[in-house]
Amino acid sequence: MAEVKYLQYCNFYKPILVEEMLLVDHPSLLHNGKCSAIGELACDEDKLLSLMVPYFPESVQLEDGIFAIDISFRNYRGRIPRRGAHVEVCGTVMLYDTQSSGEMDSTTTSGFLREQLMETDDVAKLFQEMHVKYKPFIEVEFINQVANARQLIACNLRMRGLQPSVFAEAAETS
Repeated sequence: MAEVKYLQYCNFYKPILVEEMLLVDHPSLLHNGKCSAIGELACDEDKLLSLMVPYFPESVQLEDGIFAIDISFRNYRGRIPRRGAHVEVCGTVMLYDTQSSGEMDSTTTSGFLREQLMETDDVAKLFQEMHVKYKPFIEVEFINQVANARQLIACNLRMRGLQPSVFAEAAETS
């Protein structure tokens, strides 16, 4: 029964950082389902760039645009904000097969990868193959330009319990 819960699909737009999706240790550990990510819409390609959160101590801050996750407008029919704008992207976290064509034609979810790992006899081999093969992206369901993007990110983190004071304490102890 615990396995079923582990594979559960998230049906609400969970606030998640661009960095979280890209720094996950393995594609099978990626968030499974819908997400909401705030960042800067790249000027020259379909990517969402990370934003610095100024409320954190300098020791844990990263500059704008250090991380960039692919976004797909393949099934989106709305208006796309101007390039370079701060936006909130809501959609589904997906994985594409980098070995099939390098495009987002062959896709899957982290939940499906976890299911495959539970069913195989050679977990180590499949785990390594998946690590090299899959790259995350967001299938856009809607996108809106937002004011005060950095403040919204900080609010989302506070709601999750990752308050700036926690990072300040961690920086002091390291």
